[in-house]
Amino acid sequence: MTRRTLIVMTATITPAQGIGNSVRVDPALRLSEYLAAFRHYASLPDELVQGILFLENSGHDLTPFRELQHALGTRKQIECLSTSTDYPAEKGKGYGEFLMLDQGMSHLREQGWPGDTLIWKVTGRLIVKNMAKMVTQAPPAFDLYADFRHVPLVGSRLGGNEWLELRLVAFSLDGYDRYFRGHYGDGYVIERAFFDRLFPLIKTPPKGAYPRFRTQPELEGFSGYSNKSYSSLEYRMKGAFRSLTRMALPFLWI
Repeated sequence: MTRRTLIVMTATITPAQGIGNSVRVDPALRLSEYLAAFRHYASLPDELVQGILFLENSGHDLTPFRELQHALGTRKQIECLSTSTDYPAEKGKGYGEFLMLDQGMSHLREQGWPGDTLIWKVTGRLIVKNMAKMVTQAPPAFDLYADFRHVPLVGSRLGGNEWLELRLVAFSLDGYDRYFRGHYGDGYVIERAFFDRLFPLIKTPPKGAYPRFRTQPELEGFSGYSNKSYSSLEYRMKGAFRSLTRMALPFLWI
C-alpha cells in the first residue's frame, strides 16, 4: 500500500508580544501570506499530496482558510486546527511551534492517520516552489528527512552551522514521536538544540534517517527574522551554491 503524504503548515497569525527574533509581525500581512501558501499547497497534485493540516496557535479566526478550501474544491483531506495559545513568549518561536506540532501530531493519531504517513512540515508563511519535486525525489520511506548543516572543523563559530533547518523538515508520524515529541523546550534557538541532540544519532544514519535533502528547496516569501525576500539576489545565490554543493561537495553540509 502506498504511503500517504501530508503537508503540515504551522502558523502564528497574531504573534504574542515578547516573541523575539521576528520583525514581520503585522497580522493582516501574515494572514495574506498564509492564505497564499495554503492555496499553493492545496494546488499540488493529489497523487503526490493527499492532505493538509493547517495549525495555528494565536487564536485567530480560521474561517478564511475554510472558505478558501471550499472555493478551491480540492479533493485533499484538509483540516484547520487551532492549538493551545498558552505558552510563554519568552521561550521563543521554536517552543511555540513544536508545542503546536505535538498537539497536531496527536490529532492525526486520533484521526487514524497511520504511523508511516510521510509528513512535510513547512513554516506556513513560506511557499516551497518546488515542493512537488521535493516529494517525488525524496526516499520512498523515511522516519526523518531533513537538512543538517555542518561544516567540519568550523563548529558554531559560523552562523547557521551546527543547525537543523526547520523551515522545511520531513518525517513519518512515527518518526516525529521518535525524534521530536516533547522536546519543544530544549532551547531558545531550537534549530541548534535539535542539532545538538540529533546529530550524534545520525552521523552514521540509521535506517530511515536521511540528514540531507536530495533537492535544494526553493523558497518564496519573506524571512521573519530579517524581513528579506527569499527571491532576493542574496538568497538566490545562497540557494544556487547549496544546490551545487549537494552534487559536487556532498560532504559539505551548508
